[in-house]
Parts: sequence; structure tokens; C-alpha cells
Amino acid sequence: MDIQTEVILACLNDDNMAKEQKLLRAIQIGTLEKNVRANQRLQSQQETPQPIAPIPTMSTELPNLKLTKFTVSYASFPAWWAQFVSNVDKRQDFDDVAKLTYLRQFTGGDV
Repeated sequence: MDIQTEVILACLNDDNMAKEQKLLRAIQIGTLEKNVRANQRLQSQQETPQPIAPIPTMSTELPNLKLTKFTVSYASFPAWWAQFVSNVDKRQDFDDVAKLTYLRQFTGGDV
């Protein structure tokens, strides 16, 4: 190979290397731009206020119920128990502690 051919090939190789470097740089810039846009989307999503569910409030007082107090009268127990079940035990808004509190409230004597 003569010197002129070697110089031409060297120039072509330099041109190819320069093109490859430019291409690589363009890919890096494109990737960087994509990352910036993705970060901007994430930030805008995070800045959007999310709805907050209301915190349920619990009352410390039980509602007043009109029940007769049960004493040790076995004859009146079925009627009293039916009244207690319909007014207290079947209520889904009362937990077991509230139901027990009502049971203790509406029983008395040696029960």
C-alpha cells in the first residue's frame, strides 16, 4: 500500500470514528432527555394530591336505649331477651364490647 492510500484510509477511519462518537453522543443525549422527561412525569404525578379517606370517628358514649332491666324473674326472661336481641344484639354498629356493656347495664340483682 502506498502512503497516499494509507493516509486516505486513516482519514476515513478518523471520519468513521468521529461519526461513531457523534452517534454515541446522540444516543447518550437522547437517553438523558428520556430520563429527564420520565422524572418530570413522576414528579407531576407525585405532586397531584391523592384523596384521603376520612378517619372514622368513634363515639365514647353508647346511645341511650329504652330497655327494661332484667332481674331474676325466669318467667319474664324470654320477653326481655327478645327485646335485648332486637335492640342490641342484632345491631351491626355495636361491637362485642358495646353489647356486653348493654347486657351488664340492663341486668341487675343476682343475674
